[in-house]
Amino acid sequence: MNTHKRNRMTLGMFNFIKGIGMIGIVMGHVQSNYVLTLPILLIILAVFSRGLMPMFFMISGIGFRNSRNFRHIKKDVRDMLVPYLITMAAVAVLFPLVHYMVFRWWPGTAEETFRIFLTFLFGCPHSGKCIWGVPLYECTPMWYLLSLFWASTLLTLFYKFLGNKKRNLAVMICVILGWFFAVTDIFWYWCVPQGMMAVGFLQIGYVIKERWWMAGKLEKKIILLVVVLAAAELFLGNFNMAHADFAWGVLDYAGAGCIGFLLILFGKRADRIGGFVFEAIRKIGRYTYWIMCFHAVETNCIPWYLWAQRFEDHPQTGFFLELFIRMALLGGCCMAADRLYRAMRKGKEMGQNVQKRIPEKGIGSVSK
Repeated sequence: MNTHKRNRMTLGMFNFIKGIGMIGIVMGHVQSNYVLTLPILLIILAVFSRGLMPMFFMISGIGFRNSRNFRHIKKDVRDMLVPYLITMAAVAVLFPLVHYMVFRWWPGTAEETFRIFLTFLFGCPHSGKCIWGVPLYECTPMWYLLSLFWASTLLTLFYKFLGNKKRNLAVMICVILGWFFAVTDIFWYWCVPQGMMAVGFLQIGYVIKERWWMAGKLEKKIILLVVVLAAAELFLGNFNMAHADFAWGVLDYAGAGCIGFLLILFGKRADRIGGFVFEAIRKIGRYTYWIMCFHAVETNCIPWYLWAQRFEDHPQTGFFLELFIRMALLGGCCMAADRLYRAMRKGKEMGQNVQKRIPEKGIGSVSK
């Protein structure tokens, strides 16, 4: 990889930190099965749990264009909702097969399959909700795609119909309403409250791009304020968009955004470093959506808690072994999907080339 200094801000420069983010997401879901005691590991997981999702939303905001229109919304449907529906179908097919192979009980398998299907059908961001008296799970981590779709759609409408001052006010109101809906559970379907809160992070990412904060030097006062808010959130706050956990309300939102911004700055610096490990992490970042979809399937279909029960006396060992197995599984799935995609694309191009060589018979054509 060419590691020379980049003058233009492109989404490719964030592949490294996106790769770190995907590893962090898997680590967070693995950690939920264990009681860990390593201080450094707990600090890393705390940084990831609070700052990763704001970071991903801000990176999407950096790629946002104020010239977006309804055609771009249709593209978002293809890029975000279609993968969500495909993942939901994959979970609906694989979950009963795996569940029955493990537990060998059809009534329980049918009941659990219905629960997981309703979870994805209504886009439940976290457990504890009920539909028709059926308790739901959580559509982890696919709530991110639903939230990103709503956030990009709302911000597109704001930029299309509102001026600067009204737009900023609309973003603030949208974030506050999303926070209110998430905390009170008035409306949680299809992760709409999370999407409303994510509008603010997308707008921050867009401002970062417009003001070239990543290319130039920030004032020391701004850096100091960002570090203080990030530290306060890390040690005192508890920000979790999906689970609607906010220890300090709006301050949690600001602190988590600061952690996400610092992660982006770190990723920009580290992106200049070459080497096998850094290249592998960048490759993970390039397959963010694919990894997220495959991770949703294996998280919801495989009962990883049974693996964790074998390591109750050695939780750190079980944690790292499970993390390695799941990352290897996700890497294998992405490589297989990439080869399949390339083969299909190559076959399509060959078919088009053959079609061009065949003369069309019609008026003026000559047949021998």
